[in-house]
Amino acid sequence: MDNLNILWVAKSYNLPESGVKSHSHPFCHMIYAVDGEDSFCAGKESLILKPGMIALVPKDVKHTYVNHGTEPFNFLEIKFVPSKHFEDLFSNNDVILCEDSLAGELFKKIVFEYNGTADVSDDIVCSYLTALLNLMTESMRRNDETVSKHVNTSGYSALSKRIVEWLEEHFSENVSLDDLAAELDYNKTYLCKAYKNDTETTILDTLNMIRIRHAAELITYSDMSLSQVAAECGFATVSHFNRVFHKYVGITPGQCRRAYPADVLFGPWKKSGDPVPSKPDRFMRSVLAGKTF
Repeated sequence: MDNLNILWVAKSYNLPESGVKSHSHPFCHMIYAVDGEDSFCAGKESLILKPGMIALVPKDVKHTYVNHGTEPFNFLEIKFVPSKHFEDLFSNNDVILCEDSLAGELFKKIVFEYNGTADVSDDIVCSYLTALLNLMTESMRRNDETVSKHVNTSGYSALSKRIVEWLEEHFSENVSLDDLAAELDYNKTYLCKAYKNDTETTILDTLNMIRIRHAAELITYSDMSLSQVAAECGFATVSHFNRVFHKYVGITPGQCRRAYPADVLFGPWKKSGDPVPSKPDRFMRSVLAGKTF
């Protein structure tokens, strides 16, 4: 899976007053604490590993761990070569920590696959590891420039990003600028002006963009009726939904529903007989191709 390669999976332990000297690997090393405690150091980071904690050491980072307690420290470990995507995420860290219960279960599933009686499936194990790594890097990925599913927020100010995040959380509701201003504790007029100066668009346009992008996905990939889609996306009436959809997309929701997804990407009007919009349908192409508009 994208060059992700598992090298070593094991159940291990450190006896009291024993451990591993400082060392590094040309691959990643991940430890899941099961019982007991261990003093753990990676790069400039020092901590106590306790049951339920996962520590991921990126490649080439020196690390050491020692059991100073009176009971054995039992742990699971995985050594692997990361894909470039994860390697880039890990690059600025000495150690990545996680105490998520689902992450722990995924770790144990990987170890079970390698230590159980069933034949090991590399695809299945790599799928578990990919899910585990996605969980462990969630906060890092959310700190990327783009924080929105529907709007490219690269280059936006912190305030504008907060506005987009709030809109994405509440687009299905009957929201107003007063609600937004109260939530962010800003004057409504100031918010609108600051957002427009920063993004060259309005808050209302962004709200409609989010609603219509989500609607386009539901129309194309679900069996919901158009009235259900309208309600799901925060429109009070189907007629209002139709007007806004046509304004932003260039075709009506009904025309979109009648088009096959693959055809929409290249222009559904060639087969459907519907009138061609006055401008190229870049919006629908971007929605269905998963690209930024």
